[in-house]
Amino acid sequence: MNTAIILAQGQGSKLWPLGSTRPKAAIPIGGSPLLRQQIASLEAAGVGSILVVANARFAAHLRFLAAGKGSHPQGAAGMLAVPPSFRPTASARRAASPNGTAGERAHRALVEVLSFDPPQGTAPALRLALEQVEDEHVLVLYGDVLLDPATLPRLLEAQAEDPSSTFVLAVPLHPLEDPTMYLAVRVREGRVEEMIAHPRHSITHRLGGAFVFPRAVIQPYLAAHPGYVPAVPSGGMPPMGEADLAQCLQMMVEDGLTVRAVEPSAFALDVDRPWDILIANHLWLDLLGQSLDHDVIHPTARISERAEVNGHLVVGENAVIGPGAILEGNAWIDCDAVVTHGAIVGPNTYIGRRCVVRDDAWIGEHTSLGPLCKIGHCAEIHGVMFGRSTVMHYCNVWGVLGEASDVGAGTAFGTLRFDDQPQAHRVKGRWETPRHASDATFIGDFCRTGVNAIFLPGSKVGAYSAIGPGVVVDGDIPEHSLLLLKQEVERREWGPEKYGW
Repeated sequence: MNTAIILAQGQGSKLWPLGSTRPKAAIPIGGSPLLRQQIASLEAAGVGSILVVANARFAAHLRFLAAGKGSHPQGAAGMLAVPPSFRPTASARRAASPNGTAGERAHRALVEVLSFDPPQGTAPALRLALEQVEDEHVLVLYGDVLLDPATLPRLLEAQAEDPSSTFVLAVPLHPLEDPTMYLAVRVREGRVEEMIAHPRHSITHRLGGAFVFPRAVIQPYLAAHPGYVPAVPSGGMPPMGEADLAQCLQMMVEDGLTVRAVEPSAFALDVDRPWDILIANHLWLDLLGQSLDHDVIHPTARISERAEVNGHLVVGENAVIGPGAILEGNAWIDCDAVVTHGAIVGPNTYIGRRCVVRDDAWIGEHTSLGPLCKIGHCAEIHGVMFGRSTVMHYCNVWGVLGEASDVGAGTAFGTLRFDDQPQAHRVKGRWETPRHASDATFIGDFCRTGVNAIFLPGSKVGAYSAIGPGVVVDGDIPEHSLLLLKQEVERREWGPEKYGW
């Protein structure tokens, strides 16, 4: 497969409050933007040309990420991209990256970002992209899907055995999953029998966000797309003007064409809602941890004899693991990061470039810290921090903290409701109850809190907001908000005379 198209034109409204200032393809997974994860997987699969379709607002951002230049981190999976003077063994490279490439990919794909406005859906975006492509077959990825490294090869192998058919990645639905949340398919003996959007029942799989199309087959259906998705259950209400590619699949099935389903090797996660960021990071770091069976320490890194290390480490250039640090399991400590002075780091954790974790801070398992974060003075962090954020002085953070946010001393994130029940969230006007991480707090980019702010389980705060000292946050706080606590203070005379003087 020579050409792949990544459809990254979506607005990210369901990802609020984390999608208002960045495209979903820029969400960090294990320290690296999702788009970079996809490009690395496509390059490892031998794809030579990648076309990214973005909206005009975020095209420059995605172009920067696609180029892989500047100071943006490579993340846990790319930490072995080191100078020629240090060449890890083949065993070490396999340990650090499930792709077996460890940042030293066999080739670099040609990546181009195409801007397309206004966003009208994945079908028009693909139709535009195909005008730039001459290949007979094309691999299509949604820009918000995280795949395990073995899934794309599995999809491409199936297509090579039957080049005339269309192939879709289909993820089996868990019995407890709500099918009404998905663009879903009914699969029988590896063949798609029906595509139906947000069904109530009678489906087996959800679409996994990856497709292989014969160009001559898909183009007529893209041209004939009605501009919305009529393939809904009785009483369903599809929005007009949202031309999803899934409708083309249903039209193909109705015309008797063969659409085959391939299941993922391990996982295919649509990073569509804020709690999906936590789930994606957990899955990715856990996968990397299972593959890590060898220490990879850069020659310039320093590890104190007074540090306690369990599991395996990947430690980048000039990183420091100082006296008193405790690493409870596998960890990735990126370039110039410092973990020292009683800091405790849980297993399968990524500490980003130039982070500082010190002074009895605690970093929970499967946590990912973006670049230049500062954690210290008995702060507790569990979840994902995007980068350049500060959490100090007896704070407790559980959830996702956006870029360049400052958490005031004594701030606490609630982790459990009194009734032990999951917390419902409102997503674009619809109440949803996540199966995982429903009680986490989600704070957008460029926010700050005053001392002793409290966030009840499931709270969300939009970007560019400030939460004043002592405020108790419950529910969703819009962007550009300042919350201040009102109090009534009564002053009375007091002094020695009250004690008999």
